[in-house]
Formats: sequence, C-alpha cells, structure tokens
Amino acid sequence: MNTKQLEHNLLKWLPFFVVALIFGYISYFSQDSYGGADDLHHYRISRYAFQNPLLFFDLWGKPVFTFLSAPFSQFGYNGTRFYNLLAALLTAFFTWKLVSHKEMKNAWMIVPFIIFAPVYASMIPSAMTEITGSMFLALALMLYFRKQFLLAAIVISFLPFARIEGLFILPLFGLMFLIRKQWTAIPFLLTGVLVYTVIGGFFTGDFLWLVHNFPYTSKSAGIYGSGSLLYYIDRSKLIWGIPLTLLFIVGLLKLIFDLAKTKFSKSNQHLDDFVLVFLSVLIILSVHSVTWFLGSGALALDRFMALVVPSFVVLSLNGYNLIEKNITFNKKWAATSLKILILIIVVRTTFLMYQLPVPISAAKDTISQACQHIIDNKLEGRMIYYYDPNVFFILDIDPTDDSKIREAIPDNLHPGNEMIPGSILFWDSHFSPGQGNLPLERILENENFKTLGVFKPGPDSREKESDYVVYLFEFI
Repeated sequence: MNTKQLEHNLLKWLPFFVVALIFGYISYFSQDSYGGADDLHHYRISRYAFQNPLLFFDLWGKPVFTFLSAPFSQFGYNGTRFYNLLAALLTAFFTWKLVSHKEMKNAWMIVPFIIFAPVYASMIPSAMTEITGSMFLALALMLYFRKQFLLAAIVISFLPFARIEGLFILPLFGLMFLIRKQWTAIPFLLTGVLVYTVIGGFFTGDFLWLVHNFPYTSKSAGIYGSGSLLYYIDRSKLIWGIPLTLLFIVGLLKLIFDLAKTKFSKSNQHLDDFVLVFLSVLIILSVHSVTWFLGSGALALDRFMALVVPSFVVLSLNGYNLIEKNITFNKKWAATSLKILILIIVVRTTFLMYQLPVPISAAKDTISQACQHIIDNKLEGRMIYYYDPNVFFILDIDPTDDSKIREAIPDNLHPGNEMIPGSILFWDSHFSPGQGNLPLERILENENFKTLGVFKPGPDSREKESDYVVYLFEFI
C-alpha cells in the first residue's frame, strides 16, 4: 500500500474515529440519560437476561435489543452504553456504504449528520432501543440498494423486534419487492416472526406468545392521553435540528422533481428512494402523530423519531449536495468552506438542544441521596420496596430477586399488609402516586411507618426548579 492509498484510507475512517472519541467521552461521563425510567428498565432486562432467559422474549424490552446488548450489559450500565455507541457507529457505517453505493457526493458527511442529529445524539449515551432499530433499518436499506434483496428481507423482518413501529416499514419493502419482481425475497419478510415464534415457543411453552404477550393494548394507551397532531413537527428542532431539517426539505424537493421528470417511471432508482427512504420517515412520523392525536398509542416522545434518522439524513445529504453544487461554482475552497460551516452549525445545534454529557436529573439526584442514606446506615440488607427504578439501579440490586427488593408494596390500599417488619419503602413524588396509586398521606397517616428522611434535588440537578421529593420509610 503506497502513501497516497494510506492517506486515503485514514481520511475515509477519520469521521468514525472522531465521533467514536467524542461519544465515548460523552457516554462515560454522562451522569444520567434522556431515556427516563424506560432507560433503566431496558438496562434491567438486558442485564439480567442470562439469569432469567425469559427476559430475552420480553416484547416491551425489545428481544433483538436484549439479545445484542445483553453480553455488554454484564459489564454494567456503561457496558450497555458502549453497545449503543457501537450500534450507532454501525448505523453510520451502513448508511455511509449506502450513499457511497448510490455514488452520492460527500458521502462521508453522512456520519456526522447521523451521529449529531439532536435526538440521535441524545440516545447514544443510554440503554434505549431506538439506536438498534436504526441500525437494522440502515443495514436493510444498504442491502436493498446493493440488490441483495433476500438478505435485505431477512434483516428488515427483525426490525419489529428492535422497535415495534418497524411493523409499518415492512410493507414498504414488500411493495418494492413486488414492483422489482423479487418474488423469492417476499416470503423472507416473515423470517423474524417465524424465528421468534419457534424459539420463544419452546422457552415459554406457548407458540402464540407473540399474540398473548403483546404489551401495547388500548388499555395501556389510555394512560397517556392525547395531544397535538403536529407534536413532532413542532419539535423538529429538538428531533432533527433546524439545519438538517432544511437540508431534508431541499433533498426531498429534489427527489420529487427527479421522480416527476421520469413521469414516476418504475425503471429508475428514484422510486426506490421515494418509497424506502422518504416514506419510511413519513410513515413513522404519521403513525406516532396520529396515535398521539387520537390517544390510541404511546406517549408522544421525541426519541421515537431516532429510528428513521438514517433515512432522514440521506435526504439531508441530497439537499446539501444540491446547495453545494449551485452556490460554490465548482470552487474547491468554496465547497470546503461550506462543508465546514454546515458541520459546525449541525454539531452546535445538537449541543444547544441537549446537555452532553448528560447531567444528573432531579429524580436520580434525589434517589441517590436516599440510597446513600441507606448505605451509610447499613440498611441495604433489609427488604426494599420501591417505585422509581433508580432505586435498584443505584443500589445495584437484582430487581428480579424478590427476597431482597420488590417493585411496589403488596397492598397499596392498606400499606403494611403483607410487608416484612423492618423493611424500607422508597416513596417518590412521581411513580408512587401515579403508577403506584399510593398517595403520600396514606403512608404518613399510618403509625406503622417511621420516616427515616426526606430528600429533595440538589443544586447540580438538571431541573433546577423541580419539586421532586423522596420519602424514606421504615415499616415497624
């Protein structure tokens, strides 16, 4: 290998090396995450799946994420974060290979475009599942555009087991397989369902476990309420960032113009781009927007859009290339200057939208104080009841071991009933009265509970004006 080739290879991998260093630092030094309580529950499932193999088939936990992350999670929460960083880098790699195969100019820019899309960057230092979903989507798109249709079908068939809304992306691939007459690929879209049905059937003893254990029902949807149909549009600056959004719009308009020029002919790649790249973004945006508006789905959360960041930024790169072509007049210095300017704006936008590394939240700060009280007073050997998952996480107790720790007291209407004398109750102002239906007054008015301490957020927590509070009780 000559010097020129070596320099070329080093430059090719430089974007991956740089973002790996930046987010390795961010992940290691983040004191919290933007995933909330879900983050800790995903970590819990991943961390203890080897001890309890049924957790590998927990549909809420996302079986594909659990399977891939579990080996890393054995090294603790930072191990899971390392997995997520690796998955993000692989997502960027697959998308880079995709745009390189499509011979798009400035293909390397896709790496910072993905990693520094605000919502994507916020999910990397966490144990959340959206990054894994985006990795499967990026890999499937890459395989499809390289005409490896059968492999693309197999990969995309597992997407719903990484993110359930992937069910709405599967038909897009099925449609393109029909249009491209890839008949043999179509049956392989069922691979994921068949594999998990069979393997899960042997483990659970129920070959209809996918139906019986489906976690998203109309009953669970009713908990969250409803909201604006334009929720995700209104929050685009927090999700995609304004710079990438504007480039996306330009890229989409160019794609529509190119498609119209061919009179929507099926014989060119523009149709594939429209259906698989653009519609994958549109359909996920629409599904979450409509279900939130109707109150028939999950709570509206920015992070749901992280799944389709690879598709989104492919069109953003398309838009950037059009702008560069028309305003730099083929001047190398002008093109270089524009690239630097755009990258600075994209990166700066992310750090304006989110605090990275992630500072400690009010909840975690307060629970940490209460947990430290337990440790300082050597009470960690007592039975512990909790509602906020930060408790098992900070005390590092296996939450599946009900001889040491249990989520919720046995009888919230009659506190103390069936509780072990000397046990400790963590009452928090968010989960306990909400999901636990345990108002504070019910404990305070019970003479069998002794208050050990009251804890509030410190000055370093993320939410400066938070009214979050934790009471520590002993059942006597």
